[in-house]
Amino acid sequence: MSGSFLYKICYNENIHPNLEVLPMIEKLIKQYPSAKLQEEEPRNKNAYQWYFDEKDKMYLGIQRQDLTKEAEDLLACLFEKWEPAESSLASRNLSIVQKGWYSLLHGGQISEVIGEINHLRFIHIELPDSDLSPVDVEEACTGFFNQTIQPVWLTNTSLILIEKDSSDSIQLDDVIAFSKVLEGDFYFKGKFYLGKWRYISNLNDTAVFFQKENLLFQSLQRDFAKQTYFTFERVIPYLIINQLPKNFILKLKEEYQSVLEDPELLHTAQVYIENNMNASLTAKKMFMHRNSLLYRIDKFTEKTGLDLKQYESAWIIYFLSLLSE
Repeated sequence: MSGSFLYKICYNENIHPNLEVLPMIEKLIKQYPSAKLQEEEPRNKNAYQWYFDEKDKMYLGIQRQDLTKEAEDLLACLFEKWEPAESSLASRNLSIVQKGWYSLLHGGQISEVIGEINHLRFIHIELPDSDLSPVDVEEACTGFFNQTIQPVWLTNTSLILIEKDSSDSIQLDDVIAFSKVLEGDFYFKGKFYLGKWRYISNLNDTAVFFQKENLLFQSLQRDFAKQTYFTFERVIPYLIINQLPKNFILKLKEEYQSVLEDPELLHTAQVYIENNMNASLTAKKMFMHRNSLLYRIDKFTEKTGLDLKQYESAWIIYFLSLLSE
């Protein structure tokens, strides 16, 4: 839905303040094909933003990826924004350690059950719905990763894995493999953010680090809804792209139109750059012969005039690959 449409609904002086809301909800549903209208309390909290119509006792849900910040603000003037009660999470059979971590991350209360920590990071996971068994999800997490990780639920549909002082730390490839296991076992696709390693001099700082990462992850899910995996390093280029003038982006796309129309070739270039311009490693990642890869790289250079082996060219190509997503 366009912001202008909502603006007219909210601020049009010709609309009577006692306007029936239900017909308006019907209009919203037509504008948002993904919208849901139901009487029962919502379960799918992460994928949908929910609103409550007090008069008709109905819950209206719209997929977060469809909402702009302006649209959210304007919808809030029509309906009460609904958030789930914390008791639904509290009712779960959380371990003493999980409760200790939850209290630390949300309230800054230090518990002795957490123990001494010098070095840690958070792996954030968002699940599509709350019908999954928490025990099954936790067992999948601890069973897949050989490292000692601590799952901590944040809401009914989101959790973090806390990794501490590991000499064999979890890599992005491990997270991708784990997500495929979850998809195969539970038939859902989650979203993941591999946080930064943090040196901890004061446990109170842990809550600050967590809150910053959690807010960033929520923002990334809204702004880059098609993406599944995030790391801080991979996110920075996306954030930069979001700040670039639209006119500049259009000119860049026009300049390299031919390669943008060849997604397979562009993907090859992106994987090559992500693997530090190592032909052997890239060929292995793409399950192809090294000579075939080198042929594609040469073909790319012929099309664009950009040498993939040069750093100055590589960052332009990488930005192009992100723009094509």
